[in-house]
Amino acid sequence: MTEQHNPDKKSRNGFGIIMFGLGAGFGILATLACIAVIFVLGIFPARSVTTQDDTTGAAFDGWVKLELGEDGCHAFRGEVEGSNPGSSLTWVIKDLEGYTLLERNARGEYDTKFFRGGQYQVYLKAWHNGQYHQISEEIVVDCPQGP
Repeated sequence: MTEQHNPDKKSRNGFGIIMFGLGAGFGILATLACIAVIFVLGIFPARSVTTQDDTTGAAFDGWVKLELGEDGCHAFRGEVEGSNPGSSLTWVIKDLEGYTLLERNARGEYDTKFFRGGQYQVYLKAWHNGQYHQISEEIVVDCPQGP
């Protein structure tokens, strides 16, 4: 018995080989692309955003005075002093256990009050050379509970 020649079977086998080759080629390209991305990120790591203060190289010497309001609920601040006071002035309000309750931009704002009664620590911080620094003393606000 002789084997019959079937042209459809041969063309299907050729198609499978071509598809296998294309799949392997794309797999190799994808692997090389991933390796290239890892290589580039390793050489050029992500850089932090800098502020104008960070590039001066000047020593940080910012300071601001805080005072407690007569009502016991408000904290008032003076002007920021120092030749290099930093940037991004921020109010920080914490409970007496040290948990941060609120941080808010203090630029143009000279007093603050937490939105409900209780005892809180309040201070100001400013950004310099890649991190925040406390630039005021901490005061304790003791505001009576509302109705």
